[in-house]
Amino acid sequence: FERFYRGRVARATDSRGFGLGLAISRAVVENHGGQMSVESAVGRGATFRIRFPVAS
Repeated sequence: FERFYRGRVARATDSRGFGLGLAISRAVVENHGGQMSVESAVGRGATFRIRFPVAS
């Protein structure tokens, strides 16, 4: 979730973007007391999980 990080495929193609989306998402989630994680498998894609605490 590093700012300005772009993966190998994104760098090698004509993909647009600055690599800020996940860093911004993580900041928003954490500012609301949540957690964000990712699991990735080559050739299968990635699963992103966002968890927030239950309001009391």
